[in-house]
Amino acid sequence: MNNKVSICYVAYGKKLEICQQLYFSILSLLKYDTRKFDIHILTDSPEYFVRLSGYCHITVMTSQNITDWSGQYDYHFRIKLKALKLLTEVSPDTDILFFDSDTFHYAAPDTLITALRQGHAIFHCNEGLLAKNRDNSLWSPLKYKKFANIEINDKTYMYNSGVVGLPASQANDILHQAITACDQMCRNLQKKGVVEQLAISAVAQTKLDCKFADKYVLHYWGNKSQWNELIRKHMTEVLLKNYNITEELSLLSSFDPIKIPIYKRTQINNQRLKSLADVMFPKIRAKYFSPLEQTNLASSHCQLKPVKK
Repeated sequence: MNNKVSICYVAYGKKLEICQQLYFSILSLLKYDTRKFDIHILTDSPEYFVRLSGYCHITVMTSQNITDWSGQYDYHFRIKLKALKLLTEVSPDTDILFFDSDTFHYAAPDTLITALRQGHAIFHCNEGLLAKNRDNSLWSPLKYKKFANIEINDKTYMYNSGVVGLPASQANDILHQAITACDQMCRNLQKKGVVEQLAISAVAQTKLDCKFADKYVLHYWGNKSQWNELIRKHMTEVLLKNYNITEELSLLSSFDPIKIPIYKRTQINNQRLKSLADVMFPKIRAKYFSPLEQTNLASSHCQLKPVKK
């Protein structure tokens, strides 16, 4: 077995905000001892990660990869499972640890790596029994049906896939079964949502004891707007001050992530009133720069007139 763990990130769709989040997540990981892991980025936008090329292995995803990996139901979260499957095929003797782009490493991954070496699966957190989830868009159409020989029942837990770790001994088999289950579930769903998360959760919990990373990794899926603004400010300062990675890590050391919420919920009545106010009283009045026509430029030049004495 390879002594190093393969840490994996996936970014596709050429979305700048996702690439910025991913960059910031990796930066938070580089604060720690990197001798225990290799970092892999699978992306269709390698140009955004040139700065990290000395710290990461970058694999380019083609548009054909993205089409094929989305599957017959054109489900984009399936790409994540296929990317992880590719990594297990390239490095079959290596434990894998995936992080979503919207994550931040609050602690070194040592505890997670130890859990993988002990044969555990890892997810970000336990979201509870699927049957008791307030959103029944997955439970209602899938309950008590079998997918890839796994029954979705009242004992099926939903685990958050913002972090997914699988030991090398079972990673390939679990991912293969999860992809099959995901495809079969998609056939039964009008709203696919996070069915990829359910598929990998359902398969992993029948095969391995699962551990959780939510005390070590922040997953800010519920407050992306505030984190995106914070990341933009950080990257602007780094660009304008021409910091190298070492200087950038020093800047990051003063950042306290637990002061920024990972989830915010706006009350529905607040949203409705704001939407109504925006319709009745538009808050934005825009004016755009309007250049002169080329033929009028000469006559528009400022003329200096002599001062009368």
